[in-house]
Amino acid sequence: GWGGSIRCFKENIVEGCTDSLASNYNSNANIDDGSCNYPFTGEYSLSFDGNDDWVQINNSSIFNLGTGDFTVQAKIKTNNSSQNGRIVAKGDTGTPGSYQINVDNGKLRTSFYNQDNYSADNTLVSDEWELLTMTRENGHVKGYIGLTQHISENPIWADLDNDLELVIGREPGYTSFFEGEIDDVVILNRAISDSELETSYNGSLPIDTNGVIAYYNFNSDDSSILYDHSGNGNHGTIHGATRIGYGCTDEYAC
Repeated sequence: GWGGSIRCFKENIVEGCTDSLASNYNSNANIDDGSCNYPFTGEYSLSFDGNDDWVQINNSSIFNLGTGDFTVQAKIKTNNSSQNGRIVAKGDTGTPGSYQINVDNGKLRTSFYNQDNYSADNTLVSDEWELLTMTRENGHVKGYIGLTQHISENPIWADLDNDLELVIGREPGYTSFFEGEIDDVVILNRAISDSELETSYNGSLPIDTNGVIAYYNFNSDDSSILYDHSGNGNHGTIHGATRIGYGCTDEYAC
């Protein structure tokens, strides 16, 4: 047998926020408990100049959506609805596994590898806030402006996995910079329901936050970081885009 004594060691478990960018970061925590909070300094959007402004979120396997259901959603206000600008893009459309939601000459456009789907002409207008939503459920892709469905495509079973970065406001590797304001970007690994779409339209996250893999509410005046409020820590780096404040600025009243 073993001689001597046997000692048992138990790791000291400390739960708390483990993200150093969070306002309640706990340097002693070794297990993240989902409690991270991020700076709130008012209601903001980001303004993109259409030339070289964008947000870089980099590559994360969580943005690989495979052949499953998903939702990509953003609020936008275009300075020029006739532009060809990217809102949210995972890779370029010449690369397998890519997906994008775009503005294209007054139309909503949803894009995949070598495949584009368009709304009718003049469905987007300048200088008005619009909620854009792209969903896939059982392969069926839909595109919405506000609460109205403008795109409906037969099953698209494209495998949406690649190792390219997720960006806001441009197409990776190309230009197609967006001109206007963007706010409240959310990505889910499921298709939201009609009632959740209405909730989003009225200014809130989907009723059921299950499946939210990224959420950017833009409500910090930090000039370099776009915080991910999903708890997954995929924060974005802001390149050139500037904060525009509006509405409520009191964290406890909003």
